[in-house]
Amino acid sequence: MRRRIDLGGDWLFEILENEPDDIGKIEPTKTIEIPGCVERTYPEVTSSQRYLYFEREFEYERNSDCSTILAFGAVDYLCKIFLNGSRLGSHRGGYLPFEFDISGVLSSRNRLQVLVFDPIDDRKIDFRRIPHGKQNGDPNWYTNISGIWQGVWIEERPPVHICRLRVDTSYLKRSLEVAFTTNEEFDRACIGVFDKSDRLLASKRSVDKSISLSLPSCLPWSPETPNLYRLVVTLESGKSRDVIERRVGFRDFVAENGKLFLNGRDFYMKAVLDQDFYPQTLYTIPSEEFLRESFAKLKKIGINTIRHHVKVPDPKYMDIADEVGLIVWQDAPHFDLFSDEGSEELLESIDGAVRRDSHHPSLCLYSIINESWGINQTDPRQVKWLIEAYERFKERFPGIVWIDNSACVGNYHLKSDLNDYHFYVSSIDRQDKWNSLIELYSESPKSFYIGEHKNNAEGRPLVVSEFGNWSLPPEIWLRKKEKPYWFNHMFNDVSMTKPEGALERFDNSEISKEYSYRELFELSVENQEENLNIEIDKMRLHENIRGFVITELSDVFWECNGLLDFDRNFKIDPERMRAILDNDLFVSLLDKEELWIGEEVNLRIFLLKDIKRETLRIKIGEEIREMPLSGEKGDTVRVSLETDKFSEGLLKIEILLDKCVATLHAVLSRKDIAEITIINNPHFGLQKPLDRKSVVMLDRPGASFEYNGYKASTVAKDDLLSGDWITGIFWNSKLLSDVFPGGLFRRCHRSLIEDRPMISSSGYSRRLSGVVYGWLTDFYGYIDMVDDSIYLSTLHLDPKRPLANLLLRRLSDLHSI
Repeated sequence: MRRRIDLGGDWLFEILENEPDDIGKIEPTKTIEIPGCVERTYPEVTSSQRYLYFEREFEYERNSDCSTILAFGAVDYLCKIFLNGSRLGSHRGGYLPFEFDISGVLSSRNRLQVLVFDPIDDRKIDFRRIPHGKQNGDPNWYTNISGIWQGVWIEERPPVHICRLRVDTSYLKRSLEVAFTTNEEFDRACIGVFDKSDRLLASKRSVDKSISLSLPSCLPWSPETPNLYRLVVTLESGKSRDVIERRVGFRDFVAENGKLFLNGRDFYMKAVLDQDFYPQTLYTIPSEEFLRESFAKLKKIGINTIRHHVKVPDPKYMDIADEVGLIVWQDAPHFDLFSDEGSEELLESIDGAVRRDSHHPSLCLYSIINESWGINQTDPRQVKWLIEAYERFKERFPGIVWIDNSACVGNYHLKSDLNDYHFYVSSIDRQDKWNSLIELYSESPKSFYIGEHKNNAEGRPLVVSEFGNWSLPPEIWLRKKEKPYWFNHMFNDVSMTKPEGALERFDNSEISKEYSYRELFELSVENQEENLNIEIDKMRLHENIRGFVITELSDVFWECNGLLDFDRNFKIDPERMRAILDNDLFVSLLDKEELWIGEEVNLRIFLLKDIKRETLRIKIGEEIREMPLSGEKGDTVRVSLETDKFSEGLLKIEILLDKCVATLHAVLSRKDIAEITIINNPHFGLQKPLDRKSVVMLDRPGASFEYNGYKASTVAKDDLLSGDWITGIFWNSKLLSDVFPGGLFRRCHRSLIEDRPMISSSGYSRRLSGVVYGWLTDFYGYIDMVDDSIYLSTLHLDPKRPLANLLLRRLSDLHSI
């Protein structure tokens, strides 16, 4: 095996205003941990353009028979390397490994110097024209990243050694193929494959640079069975002997005939988007154990795939995905402006990343562009570039599913193995829009390809490759005494995305009079879970949609849409989330979600698979009803349930079939008269007190109302306020808990809020229902208590409907607060 010496640890460091004339004269005054992002310790480098200087001394006793190589995992962005006063060379690009032969300049005691330039403007290098992903960029999504963010090491290689190694495996063919290049001619090569017990399964000797091996007894790699083997490649030339090891797995992943197949079997993708940023270490993985635990939590939830977003991962990321059993869909880091130089650098980055990671069984999919960032799909030259890029990589790496442009609203596919698309719709009050988009996607897949390329959609599997909803960040992030430097960052001037001041905004809000922050956090997470459940149910009903990608794995900086928080702790309850993700047998819906007591609950169960002689269990209240069930995929089973034994309020219904469970809710109400007056669409202020309690209704945007110091106007729930991107957190006063247990708007409450405006007001006595966005900005209401006898509301309060009737009666029962 090759001897390797790690050069990580504390290095000397300096921030320079200008490029030095003589690097040998620099006397650094700071220290920094390597590998590590400079911004972690010195965030001032994000505010103005600097040069970054790194220095490390090390002792080394050289093996005279070997070449000595200095290797870097990744340095962002442009660097010059010096050893013992000699310039070794330079490297451009922030994501790929590079190396230098230092045999001729080594001594027993050595001084290694690295000068880094990472552009944050366009004076020397225009950062908009280079692949950078979500660090840097215009707009800047998160935070700049610069410096030596992956490892540095020295490696000894024998006189004749392997330079490049490519490994391709197939479970269906039970085969492995190794191809390599060498620095000089060799005598022979040998490959051997060992199982986890270190038992040799097969080996072969050859004088060729490409060796194929048959392994009839190999086991498949998959998320359920992440079987890994040890591949040993030995190169011999005279007395020289080079040995390289790789962990490999046997898998085949293809997209064909409208489906995804893993090892020849139908594969349904249940994925999360991962930005691969960390709260303290930013780009750098905190530790292998941290990442392993994060991935294990995803498996506990029921996730089988990670879409690794617009960044080339650390190799350890791929190692642990192999080990834990997660398919990885990689996205290339994007640029902002298309250029010949930048587009070629992007292609080189993708090519280098895939060559580096080709032996990983987890690497199954790759996106060249995301949401057309950096390219113009109306420019024929750029269209031609993207099609040729797809064809180039499909030919070079046929074992990977290639995506030209992971598309969203306003952009399209051209030529791709997947017809994937991003949909963001806040589904509790916009469920009809979500449903219509998913139906369009399923029924007219060609409409997601552009112009003359529409026929390329034929046979391409559909994957909803981004969707999701926000909740709130955990309290610990708001109560930190020392806030992270990025807390002041606001994405694209959107106030909802600014963390700084969130706790103060909460404390000064009407919500803090109803809930502690912890209670509101839990309510927001339930809201997120309810949205995801609605969205996933709808996708499951369309068989040609073969999977989805939830945005996202964890909260990240100002984004709060994670299944885990930024520290990789669970936000959503893993058992509840797993019940949603693992249910591949049926989708259950109610014909009506609000009923008068005594009406039948009509339950529809849509079968997603053939069912033979199973027992269907329906738990409603404390009662459990059982019935035998058999049916074919696509059948609908209808069950009617009586409600005359149940009380008013929220009714929970659980449907259990085999190991799958689904939960629905309905609202029950008595047919009583609400002792409250409804005043519709007033165009005037009330001139005198009313004789009894009243609800003043405003049902259109732009309406206004004034009364006794109270002022209100209505705001349309559209654009950013639609909640489609930054989901609104709905809440209801604890005074209304029998209508909204836990303060939550559920699917069964949506008739109240669909297409309704929100209240912007002052001077109210108490707010009883409302919505807040992002990091607790943009507070709006749905029900204001104006005084002891008057409420103002924008909700759909038709007393002839059970839910509205129940709510109106609760409002009439409230006493002065």
